[in-house]
Amino acid sequence: MPSPPVTTACRCGRARTVRVAPTVEMEVDAATLRLDGVAVASCEAGHVELVDDSVADRALAAIDDGLLVANRPRLRRGDRCGDCGATLTLPGRRSDTPVPFASPFGVVTPTVIATMVRCPECGREQLAPDARDVLPTLVASCVAEALRLAGQRSG
Repeated sequence: MPSPPVTTACRCGRARTVRVAPTVEMEVDAATLRLDGVAVASCEAGHVELVDDSVADRALAAIDDGLLVANRPRLRRGDRCGDCGATLTLPGRRSDTPVPFASPFGVVTPTVIATMVRCPECGREQLAPDARDVLPTLVASCVAEALRLAGQRSG
């Protein structure tokens, strides 16, 4: 059951309602990101803003904390396990990996959809470095799109 909207005052003096922006999914090169649960505040005049200005930074930090990333050595061929250092020789598979975190208005869930590779030595699944490299762009783009879509729904 969704939580009831929270009402606060907008910078224009009108009452504003806090709600969850629509889910956004975007793809860049080696990865796709689905972002759900971003809280926005909007007023009747159409002003829309993020409830948590740091949501993009916090989403990227949650992804970094929740996903192991393979290492790409400079001189040797082949990615290495980000945990034990073994050469990653098993084929990768595309998978959805949600990495939820708490925000001031509930739970935000960035879901990384990218190739994950299992280490043949320790068995840990990890994100390919190419996929990790595009995540800052994806997170920022998804937050901006969620804000834009929330503005369309309020206007």
